[in-house]
Amino acid sequence: MKSVLTTAGPASAADAGSLKVPREDRAMLAVPALDDLPTLAEANAAASGPSSASAGLDVQGRPFGALRDWARKETLGAAATYTRSLGVTVEEVDPSAPLIAGGHQPELFHPGVWAKNFALGRVARAVGGTALNLVIDSDLLPGTRVRVPAGTRRNPRIESIPFDSDRSSRPWSGALVRDPILFDSFGLRLGESLGRFGLRPLAADHWGKACCGDELAPRLTAFRRRMEGAWGLSNLEVPIGQVCETDSFLWFAGHLIAHAARLREDHNAALDDYRERVGLKAENRPVPPLSRVASKTAGDAIELPFWMWEDSNPTRRRVFVRSVGRNRVALSDGPPGEGEDFAEFPLSERMDACCAVEALKQLPARGVRLRTRALATTLFARLCLGDLFLHGIGGATYDAVTDGIVRRFFGLEPPGYGAVSATVHLPFAESFGANPDDVGRLERRLRDLRFNPDRSLPDPPPAAAAPLVDRKQALIAEQRDANTHGLSRAERRARTPANEARRDALHATNAALGAFVSDRVIAAREELADLQAKLTADKLLTSREFSFAVFPEDVLRPFLTGILDG
Repeated sequence: MKSVLTTAGPASAADAGSLKVPREDRAMLAVPALDDLPTLAEANAAASGPSSASAGLDVQGRPFGALRDWARKETLGAAATYTRSLGVTVEEVDPSAPLIAGGHQPELFHPGVWAKNFALGRVARAVGGTALNLVIDSDLLPGTRVRVPAGTRRNPRIESIPFDSDRSSRPWSGALVRDPILFDSFGLRLGESLGRFGLRPLAADHWGKACCGDELAPRLTAFRRRMEGAWGLSNLEVPIGQVCETDSFLWFAGHLIAHAARLREDHNAALDDYRERVGLKAENRPVPPLSRVASKTAGDAIELPFWMWEDSNPTRRRVFVRSVGRNRVALSDGPPGEGEDFAEFPLSERMDACCAVEALKQLPARGVRLRTRALATTLFARLCLGDLFLHGIGGATYDAVTDGIVRRFFGLEPPGYGAVSATVHLPFAESFGANPDDVGRLERRLRDLRFNPDRSLPDPPPAAAAPLVDRKQALIAEQRDANTHGLSRAERRARTPANEARRDALHATNAALGAFVSDRVIAAREELADLQAKLTADKLLTSREFSFAVFPEDVLRPFLTGILDG
């Protein structure tokens, strides 16, 4: 396996400062280094163990350690059941064993994202634990098409091949396969499209593994997970939607709801600290602040780090909480005057979360879905589930905000996390070797040929060029002599017609001289066009964003199993 791995560096990706996308073919980023990730997992486990300061932290009447054990048991049980539903054999799972977690949307992502799953498996093996991938089905489905190269290697373009019919934006959760014939034929059509490049894509031979029901996310997950199983990976899978409906998560959510005012303050303070530290000016990056909306009639409503939607209307809405009486709160899908209540239950900072859990457990039966937003997802996953969480580059960057929330809201030192990503190029994507710096050189050359053709005349220069060169020199000398320094505005304006005439004469002289260097202009333009075409082809063909389904198995399998096996 050709790879570029970090061999030394920070103990956690949170300390890395900046994480850069690997650019070379089959290059990999791992921070900390892959061989150091087990040590980080063990350190995190020790810091959250039964004798740690965090174990006894009160979470709505439950010790944090007990909530963590409960969450791991419930989540791993759900993961084992879900993974088996994908057609994968699952051995008995030990909730007390180390747990290495990561997550991503259930899309046909690029191989650099897939590398993270194999890193999860590698670390889990090293510590004798379990690897868990959270399927983030609460995110919006970005589309049902896969980008593929088309045209020729010299003049490529991008086309898209659908694996299902198009649809309006909605969460992955509950999205059905709309066109089974189109879906089932995806592998065949992908193979036909890429055959012009001599490629046999992974989906051409294995798309039949995309089975398991009528929903889109499980079918795509099954395709990926069954490929992983064939290559020796034994990770568990569970949709974040299922995690968000477990009793342990709802208890955790109850704690966030009960302390919503302080959570908002700590969330926004951590966000401000992060933005100041990295110099971000955009208000909504990496995530928007949580808002507080005052209402004279309904009372203040505080935004929570959750989404909600209904099965009958799968449009994600923000969630707000407000007091509706002594020790009683209501959740709504918008601020007062805009949203409607969808849950109400007894809860306060000093009450346990039993009533909240019971009320929130009733939501799915009514077709109401309460889900975590990005920071709340990793907040729960890192504190209550995994001994180590592995991000991609984007997640690792913004989860520094989560670290600030953990310190402020829970008063704990956050567990360290890792970042893993990679770049794999398509087999025919060898660079043309074009140098981007040559664009500027050729543009300067063309400018000089336009404005100073006399510098590039043939040697010896044509006789007809001599009077034109003399004329140009005379015009330049006149320009130098036409100094307007010290003249009044009226005197300067009086010289304007002469200046304009001299400028036009200079342009005409250069144009006439240009006839003697036209062959050099044509050659420079052709060289520039060729260079730009090569640079465009290089950029397109060496993109890291092509789906893993597009790649041949003999390219991906050795690279990814090399990560797994070390």
